[in-house]
Amino acid sequence: MHENVALRALRAEDPEMIAAAFAAQGWRKPATQYLAYLRQQEAGARDVIVAEVAGDFAGYVTIVWESDYLPFRVAGIPEIVDLNVLIKYRRQGIATALLDRAERRISKRACVAGIGVGLTADYGAAQILYVKRGYRPDGRGLAARGVALQSGDQATVDDDLTLHLTKLVMRPKRPRSTAIVETPQGILLAAMANGVFLLPGGGIETNESAAAAVIRELHEETGLFAESVIYLFDHESSSSQHHVFYVQAHGQPQLCGETRYLAYHTPGADLRMSAGAQAIVARFAALKAAQPEFFAALAMLRERATTG
Repeated sequence: MHENVALRALRAEDPEMIAAAFAAQGWRKPATQYLAYLRQQEAGARDVIVAEVAGDFAGYVTIVWESDYLPFRVAGIPEIVDLNVLIKYRRQGIATALLDRAERRISKRACVAGIGVGLTADYGAAQILYVKRGYRPDGRGLAARGVALQSGDQATVDDDLTLHLTKLVMRPKRPRSTAIVETPQGILLAAMANGVFLLPGGGIETNESAAAAVIRELHEETGLFAESVIYLFDHESSSSQHHVFYVQAHGQPQLCGETRYLAYHTPGADLRMSAGAQAIVARFAALKAAQPEFFAALAMLRERATTG
């Protein structure tokens, strides 16, 4: 990538300048197009990323958050649209820098990025670039003006005839059921061979409810049998989407399955806990502080069940 490239959002003073830059190389791109982009950016419908080299305009790319291409729109796939780099700045990594930024921005809101590419030789460089970056056909064949074509349809081979591609830009986070089990010693934790303590729980199987998963995982990991399961909140960690339950259980925790260590969290405990487990325990502590009567009643029920 060019060492002096800088990326920024489209500004109010840009449309005339961009149109003039393309006109200088013989391309007609009216300023009204970029004024429309600016209004869409202000409305949150489109992001426009502008590239500069040593302060000079070099190119741009846009992200349309609700694609005009129906299969993308239905699936919630943002589309990268209108990637353009001035001829004099090509083969200097500008397009790569623009696409990198666009994909990172999309990854904060969606797992998949979409893009459409023309089929004529004029788009040959773009076709090669997108394949190298991991884009693959979406499997719906050709489209004209955003509408998928069917067998027997007739279409003019021009800039409106496209093939749409997709790329996974963020791994979907695994849904996980997670148990908070309070005991007299503290909140129950379990660790596998790596020694990092987690709250008991695990992945939700096909056709299994989140509550059923937490009951199953708790027993498989600790041998405990759930007596009551109360949903608390959802929590998103770096790798999982947790459905967190407050579980009252009977039995003696023991090493089961892949569990190699058991421990108990108390305030100030020196344990090697995952960041996700730490965050969930902190949220639980805040919830208990906000609703002390509710959790006191649960504790009373647990004591009665134990003594009874």
